[in-house]
Amino acid sequence: MTEGNITRAAEMLGMRRPRLSQIINADEDLKALCQGASR
Repeated sequence: MTEGNITRAAEMLGMRRPRLSQIINADEDLKALCQGASR
């Protein structure tokens, strides 16, 4: 997932980008999903 997409997702969820990024990187399934989306 690109930085812009994480930023937009965080805005939609009412979260801060660093926190959403931390959650994504802590979960292996979410991390793999985001890495696949950026290809």
